[in-house]
Amino acid sequence: MKRISMISKYAVVAVAVAALVGCGSDSTTGGSGTTDAGSSSGADGGSSSGGGTDAGTAGSSSGGDAGSGSGGAADAGDPCDKCADNEICKDGKCEPKPPPPCNGKCPTGEICDVTADNGKGKCIKPTCAMPAKWHAETNKVSKIEIPSKADGACDLNDDGKPDNALGKALSGFAKQIKDGVDSGIADGSLTIVLEPSDWKTDGSKIDMNVLIGDLDPSQVGSDGKPTCDTTKDKCKYVVSNASYDQFFSGKGQCPAVVNFNPTTITKGKLKAGGDKQVFLLKFPVLNFVLEFKISSASMSGDVSDDKNWKSTKNAKLCGVLKKKAIEDAIDKIPEEELKKQSLTKDMVKQLVTSLLKADIDQDEDGTKESVSVYIKMETIPAEVTGIKK
Repeated sequence: MKRISMISKYAVVAVAVAALVGCGSDSTTGGSGTTDAGSSSGADGGSSSGGGTDAGTAGSSSGGDAGSGSGGAADAGDPCDKCADNEICKDGKCEPKPPPPCNGKCPTGEICDVTADNGKGKCIKPTCAMPAKWHAETNKVSKIEIPSKADGACDLNDDGKPDNALGKALSGFAKQIKDGVDSGIADGSLTIVLEPSDWKTDGSKIDMNVLIGDLDPSQVGSDGKPTCDTTKDKCKYVVSNASYDQFFSGKGQCPAVVNFNPTTITKGKLKAGGDKQVFLLKFPVLNFVLEFKISSASMSGDVSDDKNWKSTKNAKLCGVLKKKAIEDAIDKIPEEELKKQSLTKDMVKQLVTSLLKADIDQDEDGTKESVSVYIKMETIPAEVTGIKK
């Protein structure tokens, strides 16, 4: 079998980074299910960050001799090597793949609760309504950077020092990550929209929805490329159903899955989130969906302190990622998908463990179990025109 090459290592790491860059495609208040594989929060098949998570171009392994040590690739005589595409490997035997929840489709106007009926799923009709309009003072993320150094990062363990274990771990991949993120923002595939519930700069508490989406079709040329500069212009965007919790049991408008509450803007300084802000990030990679829980998430930055939200500079997103959450996400990856990349769950866990060094003792039990996260951002004005079709 093949050993993991540097390209394959990058594929695994880039996937984790892309999830964090997505700013939280789901929160713990999100819905309990999903209608299609690859859905970000349980509404449609859109990607969690509008793109940017696909490791397909980096998923191949280079040739080589057999890997050594525990967690290595499967032996040539692995009985699961003979499994067909419509089969899964379970306990060393090939078995028919079970049908997707709700058989992969629900009637128009209904969504699939994948947790119902022992995983078989149940189609239900939402009691809340999707939004029909969005606040005029809406911005989109125009720049994302994962710094290698901790300068400017948040102090997440109250020791008086900035924390950025994730950035340090990924410093060797800085250029590849930057190129991928810059490309995603430029072509509109990585679209993160910030929508305030109101625009108040006097320190009053407001909400800040974090939405995912794509360019409005009117902003895409016949060649498939944007007709506006997504890094400078006020372009038009459509947001994904996955941005909203359609499993919300109340009436009225469906709430955003990710919402920084409270958010305040005082003398041009934006502050949002904090110790109680938790996200459940879901995003597609290859043919499966990974889920990560980010805790103590906060956002801050310098905004235009006037009647219009013209930009955000020096913005940053901080939080902690428990290594246990990463392992749980890896455990949910279908074995057959990993085999296509000559990987096993143990190999991926070993790689992640070797790269990410825990530096935060979030549960205060005397053992560091979480990895600090620091992401720099900038935003520019944007117009949301509707829900992605």
